[in-house]
Amino acid sequence: MASSFITFVLKIVVVWVSLITINVSPAITLTEEAKALLDWKASGLYFPESWNANDTSPSKWKGITCNTAGRLTMLDLSHSVIYAELNRLNFSSFQFLVRLDLSWNDGDYYGIWGTIPDNIGMLSKLTHLYLSYNRITGSIPREIGNLKNLNHLDLFHNMINGSIPREIENLKNLNQLDFFHNNLTGSIPQEIVNLKYLNQLDLSHNMINGSIPPEIGNLKNLNQLDLSHNRINGSIPPEIGKPQKSQ
Repeated sequence: MASSFITFVLKIVVVWVSLITINVSPAITLTEEAKALLDWKASGLYFPESWNANDTSPSKWKGITCNTAGRLTMLDLSHSVIYAELNRLNFSSFQFLVRLDLSWNDGDYYGIWGTIPDNIGMLSKLTHLYLSYNRITGSIPREIGNLKNLNHLDLFHNMINGSIPREIENLKNLNQLDFFHNNLTGSIPQEIVNLKYLNQLDLSHNMINGSIPPEIGNLKNLNQLDLSHNRINGSIPPEIGKPQKSQ
């Protein structure tokens, strides 16, 4: 009799342990990229609801694209009306990022503000960087010159100040450079003439001074140039008027 009772109790214990095992959820392990995004979300407002710690796959989150290995390659929150400080985003977590678009988030009750952090230079695979139409302040970090795969660099319509860093010459693959409508000062860096593939250069509506480097006329692929509404002096170099591209 006692033996039957003990057997019965043991069966109950086994069932109870099994139920506990079934109901305990496994610990959620977030990737470094997902954690960086969620930390940024926690510091701001109006981020997509799909950015959820219970979903360990950022590829399902709004504005996120991942490669087949699950690494984040594109972050696009343009026109998303988020409110966030740019330098609170840990850029060092995104080693596979190819495209970053946070443009057009400037509004009365939202916008991306803060400064461009130095660690943006760690995005070595980045080809497209769009931060235009926001409330970004501070200067352009010299580390921007580390983005050697960059094709498009758009920082227009912010409140960025300081001079254009000379390290810009390292962006040998750059096609488009738009810095217009900021508070940039200083002269046009001579090094900009080393951007041989540049076809669009817009530095208008700033406080840039000095003269126009004559060598800009040697940029054979340049077909759009706007330096208006600055404090540039001197004459227009005749090299700019020389046809370069064959028709």
